[in-house]
Amino acid sequence: MIPAGTRYSYGCLLKGSEGTLLLRHGSPAMLLPVEKFAGIRPEKLSPIRHHGAFVDAAISGKQDELMSPITYAASLTEFILLGNIAMQHSPDWLEWDSNLGTITNHPEAKQRIHRQYRDGWKILGT
Repeated sequence: MIPAGTRYSYGCLLKGSEGTLLLRHGSPAMLLPVEKFAGIRPEKLSPIRHHGAFVDAAISGKQDELMSPITYAASLTEFILLGNIAMQHSPDWLEWDSNLGTITNHPEAKQRIHRQYRDGWKILGT
């Protein structure tokens, strides 16, 4: 359904009853099939400045400038990163202890949770 030569590396497809919307990271949205929607141009959306908002909030110390509050984004990030580790160890089942911040049943996967930092480097608060 996606036309040959269409460039995309990240994004998603939203399938509806009338067609499909291809949302490509950093590129305009595309309605599919192209022939059916040839005369329709999706509204141009304003870019979401989540990276810039993060840097601005870090510099100013104002969390209210973030696109997502830390209390939400931290858990979401944990979930996504655990999904990456799970894919690397598929089809094994990984058990996560969120209180301890570790995988409890798979020593090899557990090693991917934390890394050894070079001398002189550490995460603040550790």
